[in-house]
Amino acid sequence: MSRQGQFADEVEVELYQHTDELVGAFHKARDFARFIEETEGTRQKLCFATYN
Repeated sequence: MSRQGQFADEVEVELYQHTDELVGAFHKARDFARFIEETEGTRQKLCFATYN
C-alpha cells in the first residue's frame, strides 16, 4: 500500500548525514519507529529502510 500521492511501492531518497547530529537524528527516528511497532503493533515504514 502506498501513501496518498505516492504511486511507487518503493522510493529512494538521499539522506545527508555529514554531521553527528544528523546521524543521531536518523537513529533516533528509527528507534522510535521500532518502539511504536512494538508497543502499538502499528507497522512503520522506517523500519523497512535500508541504507549504506
